[in-house]
Amino acid sequence: MPANRQGEFTEIHHNFFGSVEGGFTAITSQEINQVTFNVKVSIRNVLIKRLGEGNIARTGNGISPDMLFHIWPGTEGIAASGDRTFPCKFGKPQGNEMTAYFSRIVPKERMSDGDIWFVFFRDGDVTPWFGLMKENVWDHFFSGSNMRVEDTSGIRESVPTFGAEVTEHVTGGSNLILYGAPGTGKSFELEKRANTNVTRVTFHSEYTYYDFVGSYKPVPIYSKEIMDFISADGGPIETGQPYIDYQFVPGPFAIILRDALLCPYEMHTLKIEELNRANAASVFGDLFQLLDRRENGESEYRITPTKELYNYLKKNVPNLGNEIYIPANLNIFATMNSADQGVFVMDSAFKRRWNFEYMAIKLRGIKHENEPVQYENGNISWSSFVENINERLAEIKINEDKHIGPYFMKSGEPSNRSKIASKLLVYLWDDVVRHNRNQFFLDEYKTFAQLVKAYEADKKIFVFNINTQEEDVEEERTEELSGVVDVHEELMGLTNEK
Repeated sequence: MPANRQGEFTEIHHNFFGSVEGGFTAITSQEINQVTFNVKVSIRNVLIKRLGEGNIARTGNGISPDMLFHIWPGTEGIAASGDRTFPCKFGKPQGNEMTAYFSRIVPKERMSDGDIWFVFFRDGDVTPWFGLMKENVWDHFFSGSNMRVEDTSGIRESVPTFGAEVTEHVTGGSNLILYGAPGTGKSFELEKRANTNVTRVTFHSEYTYYDFVGSYKPVPIYSKEIMDFISADGGPIETGQPYIDYQFVPGPFAIILRDALLCPYEMHTLKIEELNRANAASVFGDLFQLLDRRENGESEYRITPTKELYNYLKKNVPNLGNEIYIPANLNIFATMNSADQGVFVMDSAFKRRWNFEYMAIKLRGIKHENEPVQYENGNISWSSFVENINERLAEIKINEDKHIGPYFMKSGEPSNRSKIASKLLVYLWDDVVRHNRNQFFLDEYKTFAQLVKAYEADKKIFVFNINTQEEDVEEERTEELSGVVDVHEELMGLTNEK
């Protein structure tokens, strides 16, 4: 095995990974096909030194072999992100042979002879980090004969995901708000535009800056002291003596910012559903300043974060400077509908920092376009029914953001009378025309209960006429086809008699 294929981390590696202890080794084609991996001395020594040999499972010592590892983000292209637990132990009561089930993290079909396993600890860590880097990528960063420690400053921000070629940083991140009437498919459209490296959050009236960014929260921790405890319901507590500690718990913005800074060669997207259901300017707080972007998508300005947020980011992104910014590979996409009740008005300064895109109502070409809606002893297609309703709303000058979108009701719902009543009619009655109902519904219906009863009895409920001509023609055409079938069967019967 070449000299640079196994060993403990040098100062260059520590500067790159932000570590204080670490070891690496190349994996062979033979080991790829094995269920377990015999941990080489370079990695084994790091684990023993940091955790203590007595705290690592060994056959017969009663310690659980399940060991928790942080997954280095550069490995996340082929491994689940976050923390993973898998067996790692000394295989014999005596001896120095340690095995680990690293293959449970990385599928063997994604590994090649010569790829590099590595394990390291950062300052203050009690949980090791595990990673896997493609051989050519490892060589790109660490095999230069003249490489000096200062050469690695900032290089960690350009490391590609395992299995990828060395690439340029991704740029073009933007702030985008999709808005439009309910049921136009805003969330679906965002899903089409970004479905990888996504963090999603839904704003609501109680949502705050501390939910969005993160804050100190009480977190249970457990003492290893052996004592007998029972819960309030009489059951045993097996996790140990509980205590309450206060730790910084990151919010969705802090998490996606960390991921984007760690992996600048991939686009990341924060999706905010119902942006204006919270006081958006208040939720963003000082991050408001970061929404101004340069042409490449990076923040025009920087801010000094709170100490708690800075410490969290610095622990995960060692090369972070004293200020934070939105990188060019981070989108912030949001949806909103200003017609909803209980929403907050966004000020012009906040709105100016976003690109707005209107989602128009498109009734043709949807899956349930021709699903029948029962009305006045007849049927009308869902798209035609909605079209008639929206035309009347426009005539009485109801804003378009209160009109009905094609996905206001899902496939299978328009043909269900109770769904029409409990979902569509109640929205029209309570929200859309509540101040001018007599211009939309017949004046004889004074309560919603009367309206629903009339609808279920196939009576007319709107002041305008619903055009069912298209459906009547279709019914006539069906009757004609039925007659043709009858004639055909008669002729076939005569032929058989002959």
